[in-house]
Amino acid sequence: MNKQHQESSKVIDIQSLAKSYDKRLFHFVLRRIRNEDDARDIVQTTYVEAIKCAHSFLGKSKPETWLMGIALNLTRNKMHKAYHRYEFSYTTEDGEENWIDNISSNICNQPQQDFENKEAITNVIKIFKNMPKDMRDTAIMVLVENLSYESTAKEMNIPIGTVRSRVARARQMLKVIRETM
Repeated sequence: MNKQHQESSKVIDIQSLAKSYDKRLFHFVLRRIRNEDDARDIVQTTYVEAIKCAHSFLGKSKPETWLMGIALNLTRNKMHKAYHRYEFSYTTEDGEENWIDNISSNICNQPQQDFENKEAITNVIKIFKNMPKDMRDTAIMVLVENLSYESTAKEMNIPIGTVRSRVARARQMLKVIRETM
């Protein structure tokens, strides 16, 4: 262990922090991620990062605040990656059709139901593709990723009222499909 690392061990004890704040840290992350497995992964990564960066703890905040900050940054990174995973960027009709076939075939094995599911999915995709980009991105985060309005507002750096109005307009557009089914 190098000298700098030894000095930081005296200032911040990651092991005792983990014992004292593990449940709180887990629930902190879970409220934002809403997936227990992902939350556990982020908590573990938080401890790994805390151990790696213990030497950078300056003592200007409480150790638990510093630990929560690491967890928050990891959570934001996870949400950012998840957000970009759902961007609608279909370039060919063929590529879109294969995606729809794959989803609908996993839903049902009855030909008539399969056809109806495929048609509904196609309509949902068309509606999403026709939404303004900012509305589509907001709707995906709330309706697909199940992020809270607050988390979405923070992630997109917009007021929560804007998130609410965009999601309401997106739901109104999607309501047409529900009424025809």
